[in-house]
Amino acid sequence: MPITFILDNARYQKCTVVKNLAAQLHIELVFLPPYSPNLNLIERLWKFVKKQCLYSKYYSEFAKFKNAIMDCLQKNHSQHKEELASLLTPNFQYNILLKLGKPDETEWVVMRMHPAMCAEIIGNHPGILRQTACILALTHHKKWDGSGYPKKLRGEEIPLSGRIITIADVFDALTIDRPSKRHGL
Repeated sequence: MPITFILDNARYQKCTVVKNLAAQLHIELVFLPPYSPNLNLIERLWKFVKKQCLYSKYYSEFAKFKNAIMDCLQKNHSQHKEELASLLTPNFQYNILLKLGKPDETEWVVMRMHPAMCAEIIGNHPGILRQTACILALTHHKKWDGSGYPKKLRGEEIPLSGRIITIADVFDALTIDRPSKRHGL
């Protein structure tokens, strides 16, 4: 059974030693896009810790730097709880998809970005399964008349797999209970 690790873009995770060991153990390494704060909760937590521990601060010894980070992380459940609660939620899902009411224009812009963001996460890989997943991610909101997003493909320009997944996506939207449907939108 293949194993896949999804990692952030830290340089040390892309080193030859890690790649070689992963290959020996038949582990696939998938790297998130270089900057994906809306997708990567770990990256958002690290940015918070950096802000608390690094900005405008100097540590004369590594031990002091390490202790500052440990102290910050230990205070996550007490002193930093409220700030982290909003920072570490999947904003896209909670603020847009589960919103009661119709999305505003800014939310629509963000929502229209998700096919490209998903394709970026999947990445450009030689395997047919991953290539198909990337095509599906990019084309599941296409419309025959060209009004879909993110690109304005129309008719037979839309890959067959994209046309099929669009039908499944519309069926899902029509049959699944969503907050916006409960309010007649």
